Amino acid sequence: MSDLFDDAAPRQRLAIGVETGQVMTVLGPLPVEEMGITLMHEHILLDGARSWKCPCHPDDLALAEQPVNIEIIGELRMNPYANRDNVSLDDSDLALSELQRYRALGGHTVVDATNIGIGREPEKLARISRMSGLKIVMGTGFYLEHTHPE
Repeated sequence: MSDLFDDAAPRQRLAIGVETGQVMTVLGPLPVEEMGITLMHEHILLDGARSWKCPCHPDDLALAEQPVNIEIIGELRMNPYANRDNVSLDDSDLALSELQRYRALGGHTVVDATNIGIGREPEKLARISRMSGLKIVMGTGFYLEHTHPE
């Protein structure tokens, strides 16, 4: 029986089963060994308007239409789609600011899972990537059928 640890020269492990290759970022190919600390499922920009439904009951309208704030966070944790503002991430300057904090803490790469039909914005992601110094891998597929382009 061979010993798994017999190799004289240890090899760097990048991920389970991954030793070489590249990922495509919004600014071009990136060798996997340069990915560094990576957030694997984020939504930098998002438009969830197609998934938001206005509540039927008049008592819920105030919650539905107000901006997200600390007073309604508890409600939104139970039902994130109860509020129109909560289903949209459309402030690219705020996204840049938050990602710069991640970069300052040692982050290198972000996989943005926002797909076609829910607010994927390649040009804005490229700008955010250049300005933050982060590598951004962009979603390429489709989400739920009701969000597909006509």
